[in-house]
Amino acid sequence: TQPENIGNAQVFGFEAGFNQPLDFISSALDGFGIQANYNFISANFFDDEINSDDAFPGTSKHNFNTVAYYENAKFGFRLAYNARSNYLRTLSGEGLTALPEYTEGRGQLDIRANYEFIKDLQFSLGVQNVTGTDQRSFFRNNPEESFQLITLSPIYTVGLRYGF
Repeated sequence: TQPENIGNAQVFGFEAGFNQPLDFISSALDGFGIQANYNFISANFFDDEINSDDAFPGTSKHNFNTVAYYENAKFGFRLAYNARSNYLRTLSGEGLTALPEYTEGRGQLDIRANYEFIKDLQFSLGVQNVTGTDQRSFFRNNPEESFQLITLSPIYTVGLRYGF
């Protein structure tokens, strides 16, 4: 099989973002900063056969990302949190059953640190999904009709990068 267009849809959205180094408060905060953004997406299908609770496959209505960081010439540290609301995974009749499939919204905390030992040689450590937040899927945008639970453990990474 291959993908096919299924009618007309209208998608509306907006994004608001913020990025602020904190050294304007005090010179003691030089290198510290915060970043945040919020996205909103709404969709409408113009086809009576599609009933998806104003959802467009793969998109959450609400998305939020925030980062707190410290960076200087030798060392960097980032703490990031990302969250999204429930989202439509497949339209009716396109997945395991004739029912629309949704994935539960979730939040994830990530940490990354890096250190430059010598010029152009950087070592890094990272952990994605620090809290081990799982992913759950359900039918008809109803969490009581759960059909899948994916256990997502933290992912640990170690890196060495050389620039030339």
